[in-house]
Amino acid sequence: DVARQVRATAATLAVTPFTVLLGVFEALLHRCTGQGEFTIGCPVSLRRGRALREVVGMLVNPVVLRSSFTPGTTFATAIAAAGRQLSEGVARAAYPFPLVQAARRDRDPLVRVTITLLTRQHGDTLSDTSNGFVGHRVRQLVVPYDEGQFDLAVTVHQLPDLALRTEFNYDRDLLDRATVERLFDQYLALLGAACADPAATVADARLAGDVDERMLLELGMS
Repeated sequence: DVARQVRATAATLAVTPFTVLLGVFEALLHRCTGQGEFTIGCPVSLRRGRALREVVGMLVNPVVLRSSFTPGTTFATAIAAAGRQLSEGVARAAYPFPLVQAARRDRDPLVRVTITLLTRQHGDTLSDTSNGFVGHRVRQLVVPYDEGQFDLAVTVHQLPDLALRTEFNYDRDLLDRATVERLFDQYLALLGAACADPAATVADARLAGDVDERMLLELGMS
């Protein structure tokens, strides 16, 4: 059970489960691309305090996380670094991301890869008695992925029973389904390695199957 292993590792390292997922995901990108430094995006909630508690809307802002790996980086080190990245990102989350993009109008995109955590409190269904909006009809809508927005967008759903469900959305002009399925298998392999021995070095961990490096290098992380 991957979710159980992730929670146990998070408790051991005194971090959140998402920090483990993020750190290992960054380790995966490092292994697949060979890049020692790169950036990815992570949406952060702006719904803080009582003033915004009842406001309807998607109050999130993407922040840029910078990763750094060396040949000696361990999973524990990568996860701890991910925790610091998240803390720093949350601290500056209120700065409007569109302004950051506008300042870089003539440059490459800040991020081509994103990872997001969505916590579901009521599973896949909503009812008037459980959703907190008594008297209103509320239903969930699945929004199609906007191809080309990012090269790769990973969404981790934490379900009410603490199970995890992961979605890999990707630019189909850049990656194909077989490549992304291998990438997902390799993510699971690295999660297993990290949970089994956080002190192990990322460079020594075995990946499942072969990496289509030509395709993954096209992710263009910087």
